[in-house]
Amino acid sequence: MLLVKHLQTNWKVFVFFGILFCKPSQTTMGNNPYYQLFRKHPITQMERYFSMEGWEQRISGLNSEEQNFVQEMNRIDGITDLPEAENELNPWKERLSTVRKSLPNSVNTILDRSLFKVILCKNLGSSGLSSFVYDNTGPKGGVVFLDTKLLNQTANEWITQKENS
Repeated sequence: MLLVKHLQTNWKVFVFFGILFCKPSQTTMGNNPYYQLFRKHPITQMERYFSMEGWEQRISGLNSEEQNFVQEMNRIDGITDLPEAENELNPWKERLSTVRKSLPNSVNTILDRSLFKVILCKNLGSSGLSSFVYDNTGPKGGVVFLDTKLLNQTANEWITQKENS
């Protein structure tokens, strides 16, 4: 009973100290290699992107900054694959245009607002990868990397490769 009375009287102090000492420190976040990569790399910066009509038009092959981002991500994850640019973009643009037409307007509106770029490559190290894009107030959307070599595989081929890796 005494403990309950003590807690009722001092609960604000316990909450204050809990909040004060339980939040993650900035130095902890600074030691996280993903944190540094996602907050500092040029591809995560909002000013790098410009608005285009629809998300399905924001397709490109891998450029040198994007390649550097993937290589750094792969290094952190222990993946040795070296990504290469996809040069055959037209078939993928047609596929994504078809995907857009099949999606409800509500989904396309969200993608138009938040998907800044779809980056196609080969030898990504995984079938896909994504990153947030930030401005000075926080995350605004993202970019997606897709490995076209893996996307061309059948489901059985993909599963077999995943099981063997």
